[in-house]
Amino acid sequence: MNALSLVNITHRPIILGVVLSFLSYFCSFPSYGFHEVDWSQDAELTLGSPRENIYNLSDSDFLHAIEDGREHAFRWPVDVTGLLIPYRPFSQFLNEDYNNPLRRWASRLSKTIVPFRNSRGLFDWMGLLPYSKELDDKLSFLQGPLVKHYKGNPSGVSFIKRKGALGLTFGCVSCHSGQFLGRTIVGLNNKRSRANQFFMMAKKVVPLVNSSFFKMTTKADEEERKMYFLARENLRAVGGVTPEVLGLDTSLAHVALSLARRNEDSLATRSSHFEKYPRKHPLESFPSSSRPMPWWNLKYKTRWLSDGSLVSGNPILTNFLWNEIGRGTDLKELEDWTEANKDVVQNLTAYVFSLKAPHWTDFFSVKTLNLSKAKKGEKIFKKSCQGCHGRYEKNWSDLSFSGGSREELFKTKAVYYPKKTRVIDVGTDEKRWQAMKYLAPDIMRLGFSKRTGSILRPQRGYVPPPLEGLFLRYPYFHNNSIPNLCALMEREDKRPKFFIQGPSLNEETDYDKDCVGYPVGNKIPPDWYQDKEAFYSTKRPGLSSKGHTKVFYTREGNSKFSEEEKSDLREFLKTL
Repeated sequence: MNALSLVNITHRPIILGVVLSFLSYFCSFPSYGFHEVDWSQDAELTLGSPRENIYNLSDSDFLHAIEDGREHAFRWPVDVTGLLIPYRPFSQFLNEDYNNPLRRWASRLSKTIVPFRNSRGLFDWMGLLPYSKELDDKLSFLQGPLVKHYKGNPSGVSFIKRKGALGLTFGCVSCHSGQFLGRTIVGLNNKRSRANQFFMMAKKVVPLVNSSFFKMTTKADEEERKMYFLARENLRAVGGVTPEVLGLDTSLAHVALSLARRNEDSLATRSSHFEKYPRKHPLESFPSSSRPMPWWNLKYKTRWLSDGSLVSGNPILTNFLWNEIGRGTDLKELEDWTEANKDVVQNLTAYVFSLKAPHWTDFFSVKTLNLSKAKKGEKIFKKSCQGCHGRYEKNWSDLSFSGGSREELFKTKAVYYPKKTRVIDVGTDEKRWQAMKYLAPDIMRLGFSKRTGSILRPQRGYVPPPLEGLFLRYPYFHNNSIPNLCALMEREDKRPKFFIQGPSLNEETDYDKDCVGYPVGNKIPPDWYQDKEAFYSTKRPGLSSKGHTKVFYTREGNSKFSEEEKSDLREFLKTL
């Protein structure tokens, strides 16, 4: 019954209807002054005006929105999620001695399935990063202090209470925060994440332990047993593959193979038949892995994913959909949740669009930059690179710039990225963009996609990304196949066929400042060879380092630039 009919029935003064209508309208929206966003495939940006404040909020509302959004990035907000691990008994099980029969049984599997001995070991194995001790400093990319209850847990560890039981799950920053020289950088891809491997491990172990045995051996209470039972049931609707190499994300296959275990209706409803006998799908074997893109690029773009195939729709909603399909979640419950939590979606969107890229001088002395070389490199970039990657106006070119520090002199004043995001085929490994044709039809039949205006359309090629923060975004290309910028500027046959994706902790050994990326060859730290999962071979399907050579070489294979000119270009790229 609406307010107007209420007035007609009760014959109350018309002002009552006006008031009720007014309240009804405003109570259905979040408290911040959000403006409509053009998420359509026709969207265009104003040149030089990125959507950093995506909803055009007032200064105070913008601050509140990104503070709320940051919390959702660190703590998974979807409380109807299908996979929650009852944390108390799970943590106790991992941390207690081997007298527990379940613990003894798990230990026998540990060499091949459970490669950790306690909850902290689990988090370390997954590659979850510590919160930076410098969260209160002035570095813009750290975005200020986090709320108190995060202390003591790594990035991405999330807890959701359900009927008194505390459930463990993992949030956005599990994959969307990376480490550079020991610092955790929100928005950077996690080069050493094992989130996908964790789901695959759970699929091997959890079906072997029913909820009654779990309760008996872990002393779980009844609500914790029910939580485990539901997670075990929902895992039946989850499919996936292990990444070809550490650091890549298998979301395409994870989503596609999970949908292959459901009915082909608009809600992808559960099917006991398909859970037991999943439909065959090309992505079971076709390479489709890629790296997550840095969040601080979002504000410059009008289409999403590395191949630009999400041509319409809010990418945060797509993130929720894909994640929850991969967690066995009921999509009707997810639809209801997103409808009831528009403020959560908008605040998280506001946060990720607001992020800024870090600068070289946040980590290294400004004395490590050569202004003369950078200016020479800028000329090369303008001639050869900016047509695809955008124009970067530097403070050193601003005649009105005066009185600023030398650090400020090297910073970018404005970025002019194309008004509409383009997709270009420069000959890089084609497997990832080809794989989208196998997933897109499954996503597009879902009611969630139609309701949110999300359009997934396979492309040919990849988005030439904005290059801010490029110096810490190694290894390069969508498939992480280029260890550093020296390798990028080589001919295909001269590029490294092997390198190791080691940790970024030691400035002297873990990062090549001249080549801007991983050390290769005899510069690789000896202890890195112990981590076989981090070995990268470009000979594997989907991992080739081909392409993006025409900018550097003629058809005959002759270099267009001298080694000195390549060094100048790298010097400029360090300053972005």
